[in-house]
Amino acid sequence: IKSSRAFSREVLQAYSPSFATPSPSPRSFSSSSASGPLSSRQLLQRHLAECEHYLYKTHVFSADRFGFEVAIAFPAKRLGLSEDAATAWNLDVDRYIVCIMQFGTKYVDLQEIAKQVPNESDYGQLKEACKTTYPVSVKVLTSTTPNPKHFFSNARPTSVGSTSGGTSESSLQSPATAAPEADQFILSWTLTDHLGTNLLSLICDRIWWNLGWESVEFAAAERAADNRQFLNDARAAFRGEFDKCLEREIQFSRSAAHGLLSVLEQEQYEASAEARNENFLLLVVRYLRRRILLCPNYCLICHRRQAVEFSTLKPFVCNSQLCQHQAQSVGLGKIFETEMVGNEIVIDLLVSLCWAAVEVRALNPAPDQTVAASGLFPMDTNGRVRVVRIGRDGVIGRSTLGGQGYRVDGDVDTSNDNARPHPHSRDSPWSAQFQPGDLLSILNPETQQPLPLSTITLSTFARVVQVSDDHILIDQPVAIPASLALHNQRLPFRIHRKMEQHFVLPNSAPNLPNSKPDLSNSKPDYERLEAVLRKLPPVRTMVAYVHTGSLRRELDALDPLCYPLLSWIISSNRAHLRALDSERELVKVQGGLAAFSSGYSGYKTWRQFVMLMSSPEKEEEFQREKMRLKSESPNKGELYAWHGSRLENWHSIIRTALNFNKVLNGRAYGNGVYMASDAQTSYGYSQQYASNGKAKSQWPQSTLDIRTCLSLNEVINRPDKFVSTAPYLVVKEEHWITTRYLFVECFKDPSESGPVTTPELSVPATPSLPTFLRRPSSSQRAVKYIHLDDSRRPVFLNGMRVDIPERNHGLVADEAPRETSIVVGEFIYANGEEETEEQGDDEDEVMLDAQREGTRSSGKELRYLDDDFEDEDDEDEEEEEDGDENEFDYYSDEDMLDFEDAKEGKKTVLKP
Repeated sequence: IKSSRAFSREVLQAYSPSFATPSPSPRSFSSSSASGPLSSRQLLQRHLAECEHYLYKTHVFSADRFGFEVAIAFPAKRLGLSEDAATAWNLDVDRYIVCIMQFGTKYVDLQEIAKQVPNESDYGQLKEACKTTYPVSVKVLTSTTPNPKHFFSNARPTSVGSTSGGTSESSLQSPATAAPEADQFILSWTLTDHLGTNLLSLICDRIWWNLGWESVEFAAAERAADNRQFLNDARAAFRGEFDKCLEREIQFSRSAAHGLLSVLEQEQYEASAEARNENFLLLVVRYLRRRILLCPNYCLICHRRQAVEFSTLKPFVCNSQLCQHQAQSVGLGKIFETEMVGNEIVIDLLVSLCWAAVEVRALNPAPDQTVAASGLFPMDTNGRVRVVRIGRDGVIGRSTLGGQGYRVDGDVDTSNDNARPHPHSRDSPWSAQFQPGDLLSILNPETQQPLPLSTITLSTFARVVQVSDDHILIDQPVAIPASLALHNQRLPFRIHRKMEQHFVLPNSAPNLPNSKPDLSNSKPDYERLEAVLRKLPPVRTMVAYVHTGSLRRELDALDPLCYPLLSWIISSNRAHLRALDSERELVKVQGGLAAFSSGYSGYKTWRQFVMLMSSPEKEEEFQREKMRLKSESPNKGELYAWHGSRLENWHSIIRTALNFNKVLNGRAYGNGVYMASDAQTSYGYSQQYASNGKAKSQWPQSTLDIRTCLSLNEVINRPDKFVSTAPYLVVKEEHWITTRYLFVECFKDPSESGPVTTPELSVPATPSLPTFLRRPSSSQRAVKYIHLDDSRRPVFLNGMRVDIPERNHGLVADEAPRETSIVVGEFIYANGEEETEEQGDDEDEVMLDAQREGTRSSGKELRYLDDDFEDEDDEDEEEEEDGDENEFDYYSDEDMLDFEDAKEGKKTVLKP
């Protein structure tokens, strides 16, 4: 098997002895004998060949005297994700997941790293030294092709042989300077950050202590938790730290999460190669696949495994205030914007449920002080300031002795709550409204617009420099034109203050004017929440802003808190929701859902959503329990039941799952989650919108007009273990319940909401984001429905029969994908073996025959020789060309391998 990739001219110049100058520099690599150690170039070639053998796509590009880059890619289908998991992560399964590694002048030699540890006592310093010796930066993205010349729209050099002078070495742009193609994968940025920061340190622990990934991640988490010497010196084994890591590995191997990695473990030969800790590229891509599959267990910001009681398919941010702040400021902005595209109905649902909870003052969870906006905010003011006459004109602000500022007098009022003085401010109305640093603007009483400071400036702000009991000092006076000064002795004003606004009410007023309020155990500011929600435009309009990249700017123009609140509503949702439109996926209701709108004069319908709230581990445990039940009672049908709750409660339910921590309707039949087989029963508990019995309005911009929500849940069919079975199903074991569908009663038709109208935008309204997700096309086979328990069969309103289609609700698919290396044999690199040309041809024929017969697996060993990485056949190169003769080919042997020797003028054949 010959290598299907070649090095660029720059890589050869850096690594090949035949291309080196007669007097090599100390940093040049010397030639090694067949039996001696491999050079860095040979080691990289071997590792690239091994990755290719295990069906990864590899490319070397953007090389110069400072280093080179390697891209390793695999189809997203190789992860074996279920459709719902791919949807929850915005991952298009038809794309490639690509890991680009930028190296320095040296490729990472893990064997050299392994030799260093016996002589060092401080492993932390040794890790930093390894990072200096082998600098590696990592970028993770998705692409429609594994070819790196398509990753970056600017990475298109001029054509070879063109009249403009051909291709320059600088025309190969690096990922740092090239513009990446659109990537909607939610995890791209967090994986890039995690691998770039922690990868080499994790690999060092793995090699030096011979531990698995779970153990080294546990050790890294311990060091991050102020135990910096954990597993970081030779005495770690005596302190019991090594044993703790082994225990963690054993616990993980017995957990349900371990089952998510079954495909990785089924790749036996590839897993064995990974365990040898020799191939740096293979370690990286295997760890990347593992981390993606286990991503619901880790915080997106700090990357630590979280011991949370509730998690779902959706990635999340932990409860750390630092992580929450970073998520709101820089981390989750693009993520929630991407989630909006193609999910308008889901976003409308989330905002409407938040509105319902705010209306009845029952928002839980509520945004904390990290959901905030910083900037200049107008303050509520009362009163007027005095105009000082100077001839026909006027001025606000008289000069003072000593030049400390310009004095402003007037009448201020403290009648409203926002103008009350601080407790220790001597009850001065001026100090109640003003603070040093405030910006004062004088308003035209007729237009209420701010006046310029003078006729020669457009500025309308004067800064407050001092606050006294009966006046303030500003840094410059405000000129008043004669038309206003003649008829007005006092003028209204407005104050802007640089501050941070949020949705939390302080427990008490600050003791001093400049002190911070106490926000511990505080309550939500419902008036501000309601006001900001009213300002949000319709979802379709906001999605149009996303397409033009102007969502933040447009929402900030409405209110600086609009964008943070929308971000929190979407990113805090822990349930995976997806609107169902395909008849193959919908729960089939006898007579159709339209039958329940009869007798209603307006529009009314029920919309269905997939609603998954279980973490992958909980889903795995749930399926195991089902298998145990099936082995005990093979003919027993599955159990589904309804749960209804008032509309204001669903904001909390989709974030904390079904539980019985809070009593809403009593517990007459015991403690547990109450459900019913008849949707009519659950519907009765969903009708009383608002705890006080007062009818509430809907979110004004909603295109759904939601009134009722019902969830259809799957339950482990062990009624003998339930708290009660009549008249309700009361289940105490929460892990026996998992939500599957959400039914939403709507009184508006989104399709009749009219065209999207947006204000004039400074950015052209050309969509910059592709379709949200190209879901796999469903086959045309007949829909299979679940075998339900006839004794407790769920029925919809008015006793209508329901049929539930079979579907995979887990993270991974039911079968291993074809793109894995499960069917690939062992990789053996026979270094230094000599063979004749005829023998090489015979081996090529044997390998080609094996590929034709599909016997590249079944335990057959494939041997790779050094000579296999010399010259590529012209036919192989022609197959990889795009067909454009004028387009530069990164991997052409003619351009990058078979170059003319500068000194001897003959073609050079490179040997390892």
